[in-house]
This record gives sequence, structure tokens and C-alpha cells, in this order.
Amino acid sequence: MRRNRSPTFAVLTLLTLALVVALAACNIIEVLPGPPPPSGGQPGVAVVPTVMDGVTHATVTVDTSGSWSLSSSEPSWVTLQPSTGIGPASVSLTADPAGLQPASYDIVLTLQSDAGSASVHLPFSFPDVTVTVARGDPLTSQSLRASANPALQAFAAAPGRLVVGVAKVPAQTPSLQLSAVAGTPGVDVERTFERAGVVIVRADDAQAAARHLATVPGVRYVEAPVTLQPFSNDAYRSDQWALDIVQAEQAWPNGDGTGTTIAIIDRGFDPGHPDLAGNVSGSYNAVTAGSDVTVTDPTCTAHGTHVAGIAAAVANNVIGVAGVAPGAGLLLVDIGDPATGSCDMTTAALVDALAYVTNGGSPRARVVNMSFGATVDLGQGVRDALSAAQAAGVVLVAASGNDASVQPTPVAYPAAYPEVLAVGATTPTDQIAFYSDRGPELWVVAPGGGTAIDVGTAADQILSTWVDLSSAVPTPTYRYELGTSMASPVVAGVAAQLLTSRPGATPDQVASALASGATDLGAAGRDDVFGYGRVDAVASEQALATTSPMLLQTPDGRSFAVTRDVPFTIPNVAPGSLTLTAGTDDGGDSVVGNTTGELYGQATVGVAFDTVVPAVTLAVVPR
Repeated sequence: MRRNRSPTFAVLTLLTLALVVALAACNIIEVLPGPPPPSGGQPGVAVVPTVMDGVTHATVTVDTSGSWSLSSSEPSWVTLQPSTGIGPASVSLTADPAGLQPASYDIVLTLQSDAGSASVHLPFSFPDVTVTVARGDPLTSQSLRASANPALQAFAAAPGRLVVGVAKVPAQTPSLQLSAVAGTPGVDVERTFERAGVVIVRADDAQAAARHLATVPGVRYVEAPVTLQPFSNDAYRSDQWALDIVQAEQAWPNGDGTGTTIAIIDRGFDPGHPDLAGNVSGSYNAVTAGSDVTVTDPTCTAHGTHVAGIAAAVANNVIGVAGVAPGAGLLLVDIGDPATGSCDMTTAALVDALAYVTNGGSPRARVVNMSFGATVDLGQGVRDALSAAQAAGVVLVAASGNDASVQPTPVAYPAAYPEVLAVGATTPTDQIAFYSDRGPELWVVAPGGGTAIDVGTAADQILSTWVDLSSAVPTPTYRYELGTSMASPVVAGVAAQLLTSRPGATPDQVASALASGATDLGAAGRDDVFGYGRVDAVASEQALATTSPMLLQTPDGRSFAVTRDVPFTIPNVAPGSLTLTAGTDDGGDSVVGNTTGELYGQATVGVAFDTVVPAVTLAVVPR
């Protein structure tokens, strides 16, 4: 008897994924149908396991008096040993699926005895393959190059902040009692990012505190903050060529950022700037834990003000400039600390900033721009914070770095992390800017100013909002600059436009649309200099509108729409070598991954009865 079963379908699109496949050996449920009847009572028959999914053996318990016989509804492939007897007995059941089609079957066992008859249904199916789709990391040059960070081990015997990773439980809260951390002499807990399992503490003696915390049960790591540098160079230009080259204004009718908030994590803000104030929806100071982010210290410069204007300066207000997404809200998050004497930005403040934006899983902003970084790995605390933010639905964008003016330089961190979209810089003629860092992590490029060989003239630069800090009273103004710091908010602005046109889009869908819609530059296809190409707002909107769900396909012609990070079971898989294909079919030709920009990946796994299949990883990337 055949038992029909329908899988559950879900929907997903994503840009980079990992496919983890596992085969459940069996589903053993140690439950018998009540206590055995007394001798001479009604006969009974029970089977363990109660469902034979992926296994070929079971034990049948016969409970009756006198002589009995046990038969199966599938005698051609089900063997019972023994099949007759006298009194209570244990019977071995063996299924031989050779020649059967992959399906679910219902084996009926019937007991005939001197005391009467009884029957039991035993579901039997071919092995089920459990699939979990998650974002992968196919472009991992950061794991291939030296990323040793001396700051992670160099704890000074002086007051300072520490980044402490604590154990998490499934509910995404620290399982470690914070009192165990706060109980360290001379240590105060400043911030907690529960979804990331990260705690920021301030210690009277960072060196002594780090040594002690490393011995506390549940502490995963203790890291010293890394200093971050803004990626911009001073220069001037005369108009906003960048808006034209990425077709930002042409995309405004379908999405100008309205309803989407961009978090600018940076330093040097003027929230009252007349070209920004109308869009500033909130502010947070990750150094003081307050809301005041107005810059007064000249060492902080006005870098954040310039970046914010590129992303979302108010448009059509007669004055100044227009942002890429002029309808978007701006959440200004300050991580610059004037108390350091040079307004340092550190990873401790960055973790706190990401915690504030993520807001316990209800993000205060859908897009984060980070126009800063370092050439060294920023530590596990930052990785945990980025992963938690992305999982909450936040699109993370960062500048690739400005160190390539002397020789080609790898993408800086945090842009180099797989959770982040790394953005390089281009010139007005769509050449790579001379300073723009490059590598396999690079996602797209955008106008950043300069030329292929030097800073050029004012006409080659990016004009945006600024604040003059040279006098006692800060004065709002405008300024020309160049750098990947300027390119990154262009992409952040386009991401906000996409989320306006399709609010339910995931970070992976946005990233895929940016890649698919980019204008291919340099070598054909993706390359380490331009990534997937120079961002184009109109083409990216069109790509997002036609984005297909991620499909998982099997050699027998079955296709399943799958949801990221949600385990999915493919039922009734035939034993042998199973090749799984995943991808998108944006072209609508029923073939995944055969068109530029579509996602594609493939993996093969061995399937057998009574066997657990080792987990495999499948990286799915745009063609």
C-alpha cells in the first residue's frame, strides 16, 4: 500500500549561500500501544521503530497466548523471522527496497492467533534528505592572506575597553551570568549585544582584566578594540556627476528611499545641516550611549556629514546637493571618541553601534553604511555583531579601502567579511580609482572620485555636505572629497531605493540585485578589480523586480523553493549518488543558473539506508 506525502514549500532568494545536507538514519520512537494483555486476553502486536524512514529493520513484539502466525501486506519485499510461533515472541522484520520506486509505503502486519487477531500499520519510506540553505563564503581570500591582528593580543596595563564574547543559548541571549563578567575587580559592563553574544566592558587595568576574563567559564574570547580609519582623501569637484552615472535620479519614481532608514556609522556629524536635517530620523552616540552626535572637535573632522549627504541629502529644496536616496531617513551613529585626542573609532564602539541598529531583532535601519576600516582582522566580536545584524534583515555596506595607490591592496575589514558588501571606487570615466582596494571579496564599485592615476581636479571629485570646524561656531557648508568612503554610501543609497520599491526584500536579494544590475567593467564577468561592476540604480531595480526564489532541484525532476536557514526535507530519495542543484531562474527558462546574474551551485552526496550522510557545503554564487 503506497502512502502519499507532500513536502512543505517556502520561498527565498539570496546571493551567496551554503547548502548543508544531512540524512536522518531513522526516527525511533520507543512507544508501545499500552501494556501487554494478560495471558488469554486479546492479542497485540507492536513495532519499534513505529516509522521506518530510511531504515530497513524493525522489531515486532507479538503478545498472545497459544499458537500464532504473522503476515505482511508486502510479502515480496518484507521478511518476518519467525513468522509463526506459540505464545509471546519477538519477531525481526527486514525490508528489501531493491526495485521499489522512491515513495512512502504503508506496511500492514496482521497477527492471527488462537486468541483472535490484531493488526498494525508501519509506514516505510525511502531515505529523506534534510537540507539547510545558508549564506556561504565562496570568496574567502581573507582566510588565505595573513590577518594576524597584534591588537587582539596586546592588552595594555592601563584603563581601556575590551570586547568580550560570551556563550549563547538558542534564545540568542548570553547563557553566562553578566555578574560573572562584572564581578571582575575593576571591570564595568558598558554594553551588551545579546543576539551576538558580545559584551563591551571598561576595565581599570585592561591587561589584568583580560587575563582574568579568559579564565571565566562561558567566555568565548577577549579582544582589545581595533582602531578604524575613515577611507577618504580631501579634494574638490564642481558638480554631482556620480548621481548621473549610477542613474540615481532616474530610479526615484520607483523608489527614492522613502520608508527606509540608512544608518551611517561614522564620526563627525552635523545633524542640523540644512541639507540633512529634514531626513535625520534619529541619532546615537556609541561612545557616550547618548543621543548627541553633533561634532565640535576638529579632530573628528566632518567625515560622517559628507557620507550622510551622499546617501540621503534632501533633494529639491533649492539649496546644496541631493542624495542618492533623498527620501530615506538617516540614523546617525557616532563611534568617534574625542577623548582619545584624535577622535579614534574603535571596534568596541562599532559593536555597540551594530547592537543599537539591530535593536534586538527589530532593526532601527534596514541599511548600514561603514566608510571606514582597517587592514587587519577586526576580531570575532565584530564578526558576531555583523552576523546578528544581517540575520535581522540589515543590508551591510562598507568601503573597500584606499591603500592601493602604491600597489594593489586586499579589501580592508569590515568590507572583507562575507556578511558585508564591499564597495570599490570608480572615476567619472568608469575606470578604477587609483587608490581603490581590490580582491575576491569586492562586490561592486561606485563613483568615489579621482582618476586612475591621481586625485585629478575638482571636477573629478564627489561633492556633499560638510561642516566647517575651524571657527568657534561650526558652520554648515559643502565640500569635495574622494575615496571609497564616498563610493560606499552611493551603494547604500541604491540599496535603500531597492528596499523602497520592494520593502520585503532580504539582504541577499538586495545584494543579488545590485550584482545583477551592475554595469560590467574590466574583464568579462566578476573580477577582483570591479567586482560585479559599477552599480546602476535603474538596472538593479529591474533585477530585484524579477528576482526568482531560490530553487533546490533533484535529478528526478523535483524542484523545491527553499527558505534560508530553515531546514527543509526532501522526501523519498533513492539510495545512491544524489546530485543537488540550487539556484535561481530569473530568465524563466526552467534552468537555474544559466543566465548572467542568476545564482547557481551544485553538490553530490551519497544516500543509503541505515546510514547517516556527512554534512556537505554547497556555495551558490551569481553567474
